[in-house]
Amino acid sequence: MPNGVPLPDLAARETGPVPVIGAVGRFVPEKAFDRLVEAAALLRDRSLEFRLVIIGDGPELLAVQERVVTLGLEGRVGLPGYTTDVNAQLAKMDIFASSSIQEGLPVALLEAMSWGLPIVATDVGAVASAVGVGAGKIVAPGDPTALAAALEELLASQALRAALGAAARRRVEREFSIASIARRHRDTYRSLLAARPTPQAGVVR
Repeated sequence: MPNGVPLPDLAARETGPVPVIGAVGRFVPEKAFDRLVEAAALLRDRSLEFRLVIIGDGPELLAVQERVVTLGLEGRVGLPGYTTDVNAQLAKMDIFASSSIQEGLPVALLEAMSWGLPIVATDVGAVASAVGVGAGKIVAPGDPTALAAALEELLASQALRAALGAAARRRVEREFSIASIARRHRDTYRSLLAARPTPQAGVVR
């Protein structure tokens, strides 16, 4: 059973003139943030306006920083490091991207959906089932070109971002909010108790 996430006040979202693509996670090979940076280079080459911000720290941070410099993306990609207030960063994003090549069900993904962010994510672990239908775009893992194509589609249409983001928020409210997960825990325990065999009289357990 997944963790539940709180539902933030969407009035706290901050949007600017340039769309922000955001990602959150530990800088490890499984997150494949280098592929996301490569996708950003493809978007830059197509003259799209955007900024990419990847929040987190870890052993691969230096390698990703070097990749940003190699691709000439210093003005497009921000790597601010670790933060204790992920929600403050999510509130500034317009699209949430997950480039993982190996994953379970990342809490950061559910938190992004709770903020009403449209999702572009790779088809690994339970990610696609969590996003569901109509809340984002799912692409093959390890493919910067596919990531860039999905991100380009969302960057090109504010209306599409709004529609997918609203669907993402509704999905979290229904399936992954703290209240909905608490109900699932309650119902599971009730069903287990109801299925428990009734002890026979005189039998010591």
